[in-house]
Amino acid sequence: MYKINSHNLMFFGDYPWTGFNFPLLINDSEKEQRITGVKEHIKAGDYFASLATVLDLTGQMVRKKDVGSSARLSKFKKDLLYLQKNYRIVERDE
Repeated sequence: MYKINSHNLMFFGDYPWTGFNFPLLINDSEKEQRITGVKEHIKAGDYFASLATVLDLTGQMVRKKDVGSSARLSKFKKDLLYLQKNYRIVERDE
């Protein structure tokens, strides 16, 4: 479930990889910073590899609490490294 107002996007629910049930808040300035960071990684050609690294680190932290989730994150990491090696992101013409 989510709620949107003029400044925030808030998700409510269970986030099993953290072991907690809490709202996840993303405000507009954070969103703009994230989009800028994503664009920089795409321009550098390392977005998939950067995301794979973050998933790997998250999987390592989660491993003690939830081995299944950690294994899924490991598979996503492998998929992202495959994408990094074989594909590149290009902006759509819209």
